[in-house]
Amino acid sequence: MNQNIDSLLKLSIQSFKSGNFKESKLSFLKILETKPKNFEALLSVGVILGIEKNYNSAIEYFQKAIKINPNNYLVNYNLALVFAELDNHTEAIKHYSTATKINPNHLISWINSGKILLILKKYDEAITHYDQVIRLKPDYLEAWVNKGISLNNLKRYDEALFCYDHAIKLKSDYAELWSNKSIALDNLNRYEESIFCCDQAIKLSPDYVEALVNKAVSLNNLKRYDEALYCCDQAIKLKIDYAEAWSSKGISLNNLRHYEQALSCFDQAIKLRSDYAEAWSNKGFSLDKLKRHDEALSCCDQAIKLRPDYYDSYWNKSLIKLVIGDFENGWELYKYRWQKGDAYQYRHFNIKKLELLSNLKDKKILIWYEQGFGDTIQFSRFIPKLINLGAIVTFEVQKDLEVFFKNQFECEITSKVNVTDHFDFQAPLLDLVRLFKTSIDNIPSNHDYLKVQYKVVDWKKKLKLSKNKLNVGISISGSSNYKDNFIRSLPLKNIEPLIQAANFFVIQKELSDKDINFLRKYPEIHFLGREIVNFSDTAAIVENMDLIISIDSSLIHLAGALGKKSFLMLPWIPEWRWMLDRSDSPWYQSIKIFRQKSIGDWDSVIREIKLELASLNKKI
Repeated sequence: MNQNIDSLLKLSIQSFKSGNFKESKLSFLKILETKPKNFEALLSVGVILGIEKNYNSAIEYFQKAIKINPNNYLVNYNLALVFAELDNHTEAIKHYSTATKINPNHLISWINSGKILLILKKYDEAITHYDQVIRLKPDYLEAWVNKGISLNNLKRYDEALFCYDHAIKLKSDYAELWSNKSIALDNLNRYEESIFCCDQAIKLSPDYVEALVNKAVSLNNLKRYDEALYCCDQAIKLKIDYAEAWSSKGISLNNLRHYEQALSCFDQAIKLRSDYAEAWSNKGFSLDKLKRHDEALSCCDQAIKLRPDYYDSYWNKSLIKLVIGDFENGWELYKYRWQKGDAYQYRHFNIKKLELLSNLKDKKILIWYEQGFGDTIQFSRFIPKLINLGAIVTFEVQKDLEVFFKNQFECEITSKVNVTDHFDFQAPLLDLVRLFKTSIDNIPSNHDYLKVQYKVVDWKKKLKLSKNKLNVGISISGSSNYKDNFIRSLPLKNIEPLIQAANFFVIQKELSDKDINFLRKYPEIHFLGREIVNFSDTAAIVENMDLIISIDSSLIHLAGALGKKSFLMLPWIPEWRWMLDRSDSPWYQSIKIFRQKSIGDWDSVIREIKLELASLNKKI
């Protein structure tokens, strides 16, 4: 009998290997009628049932085989395959893990389990699995690619880039690889290189819509919005139902301030993919810019509902809440600034975070700047409140602000924290607004909370001040590194109607070539940028002025903090801190706000300021 079974088993295996699964399955089942615990027959029937996509029956046979021989890696591997087909990732991973424990060199188990971990977004674990694949087979292309994808998802972009470069050496004509590399480069702010990689991908695969959209992303980051729009349109021509292309086109139109057209694109993206959280969030951005705030908030909520870990939506929602004056909810949501896509880097995370304001007497607390110069100046007003609670505060500020802030408060001011210093707690500066439960009605120190301490007399001697006209400090543009600088800035030529009304001093370091040419035409306008070393100089200049006229830049915050009478020129859609429609600011008593009447309308702002200057000149 055993001899007959052995012969039948051999014939069944031969039939199986030749691909005659129907015949071999019948043979194996016949063996199992006589020997129900025959391991080879149970395993083989399970495999054939899996091939036939009869997965539940296959599992039954594999589980019987495992009871007989639990230390066989092949039965665990095959059982994992079936569970993976049923999307039972937990069981699949468990059996792949058992297979690799039994046979650490079983390459395909490492590969397949890595794929599942990638699907489950368990990127750290996926990387360890792909490392095992690379150890066994260093030239395994897919392992390098998927390890790169995992690293990119963990924001370890330099390491992802290394993997993609290694994979490209193995297969340089792989379009998807070049596209993946472009994503890592874009995240490293290496936009020109990213575009080159997209072009390589498109050269290899001219209808590669994903690469076209990736190229649009980098072009948007370079502020080459029209080119980005062209890429999106090309992608849509190739694949009209590609939701990502419509969404990317909407982003490009947002950047061009064509918000109504952008809305149509996001609606189309959502029509194609109703669960597209990013499109919902970006639609909310467009609606916010159109001042349709209730609709914008609804879109943010929909994005959050669809994807609770999409932190850009929380961030967008916080800015809308703040601009409409809902400080309580706005500041609570503002904490997501550290988790959004283009977040600043969180520092000093090795020190315990300040979460409560109770029992702070004699506690050493580090408060550190986190955004631009204007933010540091605006929110430094909360430092005295912390000191009044008995805390021993160290305030870390930008290097250019260090001299100016010395002796402003009863605390240590530094631009470089000593890593050996002990602190009980740390917090980024803007966290203090939430911790002190700030509302519009209880904003602290909204008038001259900072003082000018140095160089006032020296600058008075340098400046060609007028006794017959108002001496006015002006700033018409901010840092070119700021994404929306073109929205908040205006050409110096726009102030031409004001020139005769005052003695003007341009208080900023950067000027465009057009602005420099304009100054040549009007030498009576004094440009001070080359003489300004740091904010102590700027503060001393402000102190010598009768009035400051500025766009939304660090200068207006400095003037407001010093209590200097100031006119703020705002675009149609302001930053949240200036809120909506009002001509005053709850943050600074000395500032009067002049707002565009429509998108890009600086002329109406200049006309209003001209009337104000005429009124002020009458009082001289």
